[in-house]
Amino acid sequence: MTGVGERGAGRVQVVVDESACLDDAVARRHGITVVPLGLDEVDGEQTTSAIGPLTLCAAYARALERGGDAGVVALHLGKGLSATWSNAMTAAAVLERVTVVDSTMVGAGMGAAAIAAAEKAAEGADLEECVAAAEGVLARNRLWLYVPKLEPLRRGGRISTGQAVLSTALAIKPIVGIQDGALGLVAKCRTEAKVLDKLVDFAATEAAGRPAHVMLQHSGADERVEELHAMLSLALPEGSTFDVVDLPAAIAAHTGPRAFAVGMVVAEDEAEGADADAGAIDDGDDAPLPPASVVGRDASPLFTSVAAKLPTWSENRRAAIEKAEALAHAIAELARRDNSDPEGAAFGRDAREEAAQKAADKVGDQAGDKKSDETTVRANERDDDVSAASADDGDADSCGDGDGWDVVKQ
Repeated sequence: MTGVGERGAGRVQVVVDESACLDDAVARRHGITVVPLGLDEVDGEQTTSAIGPLTLCAAYARALERGGDAGVVALHLGKGLSATWSNAMTAAAVLERVTVVDSTMVGAGMGAAAIAAAEKAAEGADLEECVAAAEGVLARNRLWLYVPKLEPLRRGGRISTGQAVLSTALAIKPIVGIQDGALGLVAKCRTEAKVLDKLVDFAATEAAGRPAHVMLQHSGADERVEELHAMLSLALPEGSTFDVVDLPAAIAAHTGPRAFAVGMVVAEDEAEGADADAGAIDDGDDAPLPPASVVGRDASPLFTSVAAKLPTWSENRRAAIEKAEALAHAIAELARRDNSDPEGAAFGRDAREEAAQKAADKVGDQAGDKKSDETTVRANERDDDVSAASADDGDADSCGDGDGWDVVKQ
């Protein structure tokens, strides 16, 4: 169990479980207690178990002691996903000033909500204000998960047998989302490429022009996550931020290897943030940036195994704009030469006319050669006929003359 020292005295404490994907160092920095989930191995396969009420009660009691009984905000797996929530309610009933928030969620979005509550507590907020901060982030949190095979989720009771069998039989690539606090199929794709397109479409539609903090979570799917980051960088508005998160073993046991997910917390609307004390937003067309509670005050990585810095959306957009401007300039230059440069236009027309004339001359020459050949053949045939006729006449005269002389002699 990850805990904190005495630095949290006199303030509200935050307790989460391992499914929040919080790095130990980040949890200590924000004074957040992380309770591990049960992870066992049965017949060579990993299984998980809910956190028991006694373990949770002990964690809450220690947090209350550290915070001087200011209160505890408890964030755990949604009640539709695990028995941990009901065990947390049982533990909280034994103590005072412990509020268990139904996250209806799993993953890094819950970690972002925990950080929001912890930062509010650091400002001196009371228990109700810290709970409201966590609930505000959870209300704007979305999650879409791709699992290559649904069998691990079926085995853990997270989806029905019928859904798993149908997906396997039809070779469907399923995208799972949170529906009414429980996992359910939200899209069926034929290829992983279509899965990426669908995830980007979901995220862009949900953002609706507002920047968002995106948490790319995965279990050994680094290449797909890189592709997703590049695609989302272009699809989401400027000001969006990204984190890459390794799913903890307790979650990966249910998703299986090579699973990946898009979690996102969309920035508040301007109307919603008008009453907030985070500072005024400059007039203009730009949407507000994600709240500080999402990205962390010190701009440090919030989650487990954050990848090295990847190109931001603005950098990708700048490169795309430069390429588009270069292409537009080239097209404009060609148009100018065709329409505004008489010499160039005339040269182009002369060249085309010359080529056409050469082609016509070539055809004419071929036709003339053919006609000449035919004339020669006909002349030769006439000469042959004349020669043949002359030969026949010669033969006739010779015979007649001979006969005549013979007659005369007689």
